[in-house]
Amino acid sequence: MNVSVDSANNEGEAFDPEVLKDDLYGTIIEGEEAAAAELTLAGLRAGIPAEDILYDALIPALEEVGSLFEKGTYFVPEMLLGAKAMKAGLSHLRPVLAGPTEATALGNVALQAVATGQIASLTDARESIRHSAAVKIYSSQSPSVWDEPYRRFCALVASE
Repeated sequence: MNVSVDSANNEGEAFDPEVLKDDLYGTIIEGEEAAAAELTLAGLRAGIPAEDILYDALIPALEEVGSLFEKGTYFVPEMLLGAKAMKAGLSHLRPVLAGPTEATALGNVALQAVATGQIASLTDARESIRHSAAVKIYSSQSPSVWDEPYRRFCALVASE
């Protein structure tokens, strides 16, 4: 991990959200679970919107992990480490991002467009959908209220 909000501010350097998102992307690629969680929190505390962290770092990084797996560069263990790192970052994105109610229909149309060659790739299809449908963000007025229930939930899931 190359940057954190605290270290950049303490050294008098200007905070650059793009550097943080690039570092977060790298932690997912490398499967660094703790660093992914730390950078996600640092980004949120610095005011980077949850949606930007998700769409500019977490999702593209996991897509790259999938691509490396498809190429034979990564194998199942590396893919699982990347997924766990992303999950660690996602666990701090408390606001719920909800897509449109017609998301299933949009996804079906997009897949058909890719299959018929009207859209070049799934990445292009996702980008097209992202720009054509609004994402609603739901967040608690007091996110800390959910800290204890979240810890209990994690303990229950871990015990299974």
